[in-house]
Amino acid sequence: MIGRFLVPLAIVLGVFVYMHDGRSKAATASVTQTCATADSVNVTIDWPPPAIAPQETWVDVGLTSAFTAGTFRGNGPIVPTQTSASIGSLPDGVKLYYRINTRSQGSWRVQASGSFTTDCATAAKAKPTAAVDVISSGS
Repeated sequence: MIGRFLVPLAIVLGVFVYMHDGRSKAATASVTQTCATADSVNVTIDWPPPAIAPQETWVDVGLTSAFTAGTFRGNGPIVPTQTSASIGSLPDGVKLYYRINTRSQGSWRVQASGSFTTDCATAAKAKPTAAVDVISSGS
């Protein structure tokens, strides 16, 4: 009798584990670009507000999604309740990754993450760039 319940339970548990495979729970943000010069772009990143009010917020922009030392620029701390940041003079034609880190209740969390490619030609049209979710390797 117990065996009849264990098989469905194992299936449900397997589906749950499969659906929660460790991908980033961070949201994506809206990235808007404008041309600064012929070869540099300014971006504004807008992200959803966190569920818990943060004590500290940083916006990182880098060359890889791993954000290893020397591959990204940390911008902050910014006003903790701020949900938008502008970063200037980024090189045109480069794929960049962003992450919004917030600290609340003593721990850090990636609030939003993704990637975009700077494109002055597209930026001239002043429309938001679709951001791509990035798999987080941890907190």
